[in-house]
Amino acid sequence: KKFIDTDHQFINEVKVSDMTGISVATLKKHRWLGRGLPYHKFGRSVLYLEAEVLNYLDQLKVQTQSFKKQQPAAEVDSA
Repeated sequence: KKFIDTDHQFINEVKVSDMTGISVATLKKHRWLGRGLPYHKFGRSVLYLEAEVLNYLDQLKVQTQSFKKQQPAAEVDSA
């Protein structure tokens, strides 16, 4: 029986900080306040699912009009 889905990559707060530009201290504060990125606790270890961090970063994306004009219509409609 699988307890942890090994199809998902867990990363630590230092890697999350590198990926997002959010300081480790701010990540800790967000956890304490109950906001920010979802995380998992394994004993004293705090880990994040890489897919969730990438999804968070994707949600921050802002599409500009000039970029939309460069893309074929099918790609713009699906975004």
